[in-house]
Amino acid sequence: MLVASQKAAAIAFLSGHATAPAEMLVGAPPDSAAALLRARKIRFIFVTGMVERERRAIARVLVGSCRELKFEGSFPPRAALFSTDAAESPAADACAPLRELVRQGLEEWSEEDSK
Repeated sequence: MLVASQKAAAIAFLSGHATAPAEMLVGAPPDSAAALLRARKIRFIFVTGMVERERRAIARVLVGSCRELKFEGSFPPRAALFSTDAAESPAADACAPLRELVRQGLEEWSEEDSK
């Protein structure tokens, strides 16, 4: 099983799973993230980071393919897991959780700008 994450080295060490850097998605066309992940045989995307803007960067890339991804779960306060498996229904797809990660990152960015 291959896992993409911004913290690939730490995830590999802690989980024992092979990892790939999620940053490889940055700059990809907005609706191609799911296809790119599948082409590289990546089954899971672990979105994590100490601050929301770290999570937001990857969430923004993934949101264009959100209907092709499945939300697997959240790990508060700073992580969410998605898979390249097709969601069984719109309620199980990754759209709402990814949009929330993007929104949280925007709020944090605005708060820092106002300081």
